Amino acid sequence: MTDDNMMRSLFAQLPDAQLPEGFDEKVMKKVYANVAKRRLRRKLLEAVAYIFSAAAMAAVCVILIKVLNVPTGFEGFEWIVPHFDFMDTPSFSLSIYTGSLAMLMLLVDAGIRRNLRKSNK
Repeated sequence: MTDDNMMRSLFAQLPDAQLPEGFDEKVMKKVYANVAKRRLRRKLLEAVAYIFSAAAMAAVCVILIKVLNVPTGFEGFEWIVPHFDFMDTPSFSLSIYTGSLAMLMLLVDAGIRRNLRKSNK
């Protein structure tokens, strides 16, 4: 007799257990509470990731502009970009850099999340 068959025969000899009233509701409440905790933890980790990505974008902008001396204007691109008065301000150029970096990081983030979802299934 194999171990599996022996275990089945032993369990078959046991009398049916009487569960206390409301046992299944209590178990399901605990399961739902665990799921809620897991979801909250995941949301907190996502919030930390978003804050980190925003800080990383700001750091990259500062490095590009201050350390690497990246030009903040549209020199050489006058034929592509129509000229408006607000484009001459440094804050506009910084906004363009920040926005493009944000889009790049969001695309990378979406790709990473998609790959993680596929690997967790």
